[in-house]
Amino acid sequence: MEDQFVKIMAAKSDLELIAIVTVDKRKYQPVAIEAANHEIQIRNIDADVFETGTENLTEAKVKLDHLDAIRATTATRFAHGLIDSVLFSFFFILLISIVASFRLSGTGNGVASWTILLVWIFLYFGFMEFHFQKTFAKMMTGTKVLMVDGTKPRLNDILMRTVSRLIPFDNLSFLFAKSGFHDKFSNTIVVKDVRKNI
Repeated sequence: MEDQFVKIMAAKSDLELIAIVTVDKRKYQPVAIEAANHEIQIRNIDADVFETGTENLTEAKVKLDHLDAIRATTATRFAHGLIDSVLFSFFFILLISIVASFRLSGTGNGVASWTILLVWIFLYFGFMEFHFQKTFAKMMTGTKVLMVDGTKPRLNDILMRTVSRLIPFDNLSFLFAKSGFHDKFSNTIVVKDVRKNI
């Protein structure tokens, strides 16, 4: 048994060790599994704790596998970006036009435009995803936003997701990774809306 695996397994929690020797066994090398079993013996983890932990991990794994199976594809996410960009821009230009029609002076237009842009970002994305778990594009594609554990996002999760959209090239980030910036930083995912509890 290699020392590096012994040190790594010694730093793991009981539940992580149980996962390594049960539900996640295929992900690890035999020497890592041996080190995990050795650490379990050293800690003398109770059989009841082991059984309960295995059951909980199995249930969690089934839930995560289900979420992964219904995850929105890259093509769908690309469609979201296009549709939401067009709708967002249309309504933003409309708002700017309405505000401009009420202003007699041209001073402060830049500040007003940036303020309207920021407010509109939070209204369009934040309000929609918090109240409906979806934007207009997600409504069209039959998808919704969930936390990575399958629960409904809370307000602070949606706020983080919305703020993360301000990162340059965020709209394209999901093309290079499984999750885009606004997904990663808010611990959210976009899945098919299967209309049942997950």
